[in-house]
Amino acid sequence: MKSLVSVLALALVACHQASPDTASPDAGSPDAVHFDANHGDGPPVIVYAYYERDPGHDSSVKPGAIVLFYDADGELVDRAVTGDDGKATGLVRAGGSVTVVPPPGSSDLYTWVDVAPGDHLFNAEDPGPPGPPQGSTLTVTLPRDADATSYRTSFVGGGTSQEHPPATGSIETSGFVRSSSEGVTDLVAEARHADGHKRFFVAHGVKVDGGPIDLGDHAWADPTVQTFTFTAVPDKIEYVNPSYLALTGTDWVWSGDLADHVITHPAATFAASFETPGAIGDGSALQTYFMRDRDGGSPDSWFLTINHPGPTIDLASMMPPTATVAPPDHGRFSWTVDGDPARALGLALQMYTSTATWTVLLPPDRRAFTLPSLPSDVPAPPAFPQARAQFLGGVDPAGYAGVRTQAAMSPYQWAQRWPSSPGAYRMGRAWR
Repeated sequence: MKSLVSVLALALVACHQASPDTASPDAGSPDAVHFDANHGDGPPVIVYAYYERDPGHDSSVKPGAIVLFYDADGELVDRAVTGDDGKATGLVRAGGSVTVVPPPGSSDLYTWVDVAPGDHLFNAEDPGPPGPPQGSTLTVTLPRDADATSYRTSFVGGGTSQEHPPATGSIETSGFVRSSSEGVTDLVAEARHADGHKRFFVAHGVKVDGGPIDLGDHAWADPTVQTFTFTAVPDKIEYVNPSYLALTGTDWVWSGDLADHVITHPAATFAASFETPGAIGDGSALQTYFMRDRDGGSPDSWFLTINHPGPTIDLASMMPPTATVAPPDHGRFSWTVDGDPARALGLALQMYTSTATWTVLLPPDRRAFTLPSLPSDVPAPPAFPQARAQFLGGVDPAGYAGVRTQAAMSPYQWAQRWPSSPGAYRMGRAWR
């Protein structure tokens, strides 16, 4: 009997018979590009594949990743190689998939399933091309607030602080503003006191252009307290760290933590209260980090982000289902599900060895994935005898389209970005 590793190695270069529940290209000749005009009935798919040029020394992107575009039947319809900017484009019809094979010297592969023309896909945030200075230093003068021990300001795209205020006189804070955020904005000033309490004022219509700002004539006010009650908290949570953000559009104008920052060993129901500047911006978000004990194993870390949260956070209605991956069968991976799939926006499947991973993003209703047939001139990756999968939890009108076109190759990082729709939420777990 062949070993599992050898079976998988053969599966990577062989053609497979299509399966009704397969969620990847697995048919057709792997060497020929079966392209015709029907595959170009929309804008191209843009792929940004980030691989470090010299890990630990040069973090710039390494070119030379091979990007393979498949149609929904598993036929290769386009291919490209990433340039010095890490990008490549290709044409594919809706329902196809895209696989990135790493450049020489790198090891990780990525696949997006059920893509659409015009998608922008990336395995890491694209920093964009280098350009003019990204911002400038800034000073903001504030009035003293009695015995406050530190001060800060925040606004869209920047902020200032003074952690060691002088004993007398006004307070000069210093910081930074993004060049893209320069203009007229609301600004939140915050004074923190030794007992943990805060006081605020909001300055409207402040011109932020890198020049000094004098707000010394403003008056401090007591905070508005926002309280959220978490219910159905799972067992064995070691600690919880919530934070509250005031939003302007899709950016934040102010953020605040609990006075004690973390809640250790929370009860099944607990309350989290925040001292806030009151109504500011046009929205809000609640971000919460959970760490759960795994009976002596590595901790289980989760992140939850909610756009415009209500007063009660019922975790029982939000926890995503779990997926258990079966042993692979000739390059086909399948999994069973425990929980409600309606609480998921996508699924991340990760096949791995000690030195390499292959991460696949799929719609949440898929229950299987078959390795794509790679052209014979593409370096064959190692066999992946192990696999794990996790659902990207949440409710969002963007659905799976909002998963595949964002940083969801890392569900934990994806969950830290707030969805754009009020009431929508994301929950993701760190790979372990």
